[in-house]
Amino acid sequence: MITLEIIQRVWQMLESPASGGGNIEAHELDIINTPAGHPLITKDGMSRRHLLIPIKSDVKVAEDKQSAGIHIEANEWGYEGERRRYVDVICLKSHLNGIFDMMLLDVLTVLPGDFEHPDRVCRRVLNQWREFLTREISQVPEKSKLIGIWGELWMLRQLTQRAPNAINVWTGPHGGRFDYYAGTTALEVKSSLQRKGTTVTIHGHEQLDLPNGGSLFLVPTFRRGI
Repeated sequence: MITLEIIQRVWQMLESPASGGGNIEAHELDIINTPAGHPLITKDGMSRRHLLIPIKSDVKVAEDKQSAGIHIEANEWGYEGERRRYVDVICLKSHLNGIFDMMLLDVLTVLPGDFEHPDRVCRRVLNQWREFLTREISQVPEKSKLIGIWGELWMLRQLTQRAPNAINVWTGPHGGRFDYYAGTTALEVKSSLQRKGTTVTIHGHEQLDLPNGGSLFLVPTFRRGI
């Protein structure tokens, strides 16, 4: 059974090859046996960590290079006097070595269940780690929407200072056609943070259509007037 302690102990035993080239030392994980041989753990000339899962020469590999810290590639390495093909899982950033070891443990634990597709196993595990580490999508509304709401609230404050029941004609929270609507009179508020000019954005010509038999007033609110 593979454990995190075994993986960490292997790294400690391996020496990084000299930068000028030479042989690269690898450790064979003989407790795991795939149809093409045992997986290997090794370091390259830049001390980057690699998990090498042997595959047959005709096996197609779906590579994954989306992450900045970990790549999954199909590469050839020389081992025991011959060139062999591997699914190569590479840690590109040394400060991620600890996380990389835990990911390798997940890969090597799941691998016996799908020896025929080691690249698929590696990508599935990597995607799970991405999901674990990725920040959840924010539920905060977009900035433009917040600016629009602020403008409506600013207008509501002005109106309620003169008529407290003005809050009853505010239709914005209910998705009304106009921001304020009472009888035959409508009020549309357009907000902007721009400091210069008096340009507002109209979202479709229907926003300026008059209510039936009524009047429509456009109220622009700008940061400089706040």
